[in-house]
Amino acid sequence: MKKAALTQTALQEKFHDKILWDMPGLFQMGYLHQIMPYEKYKTILPEKVLRPTIYQLNATQAIIIDGLIAINYIKGEKQSFVFYFNQIIKYHKTNVLKVPILFDKKEIKFNHYADSYETKIFKLDKEIKYQVTFADMGILHLLGPATIEVVHAKNMHVTLMEAMFK
Repeated sequence: MKKAALTQTALQEKFHDKILWDMPGLFQMGYLHQIMPYEKYKTILPEKVLRPTIYQLNATQAIIIDGLIAINYIKGEKQSFVFYFNQIIKYHKTNVLKVPILFDKKEIKFNHYADSYETKIFKLDKEIKYQVTFADMGILHLLGPATIEVVHAKNMHVTLMEAMFK
């Protein structure tokens, strides 16, 4: 059964020349189980190897990820946004200005959504590949320099770092 924060034993998966570990006993605030009921979030938790979903975005375009996250591309050259989420996740490409309108109609537009949202701005200054991690839901890869605005479910754990894999 899929359920966040219930890893019972150390799990490992070979990835290229490295081994990734999932260790038991780590509970972190801001994961999906705090945002929505179990019957909803269990369907979007990753359950197998994540394959990339790629969108080309220009500045002023956005991607909404199943009503829970919006990535607003504020500044930068046209580029690929590479998402690693469960294959069941639905993406909606739109104009940045339409994101608030779509989130206002979230109950009829999306399968999953949050009660409220918050916003973070990420300025990616270096010419490297960055990784934005969204709780236990998935990740985004993109190249800097760029500026993105991330609108996400309130209290969702969102982090930015240099990409772990190329």
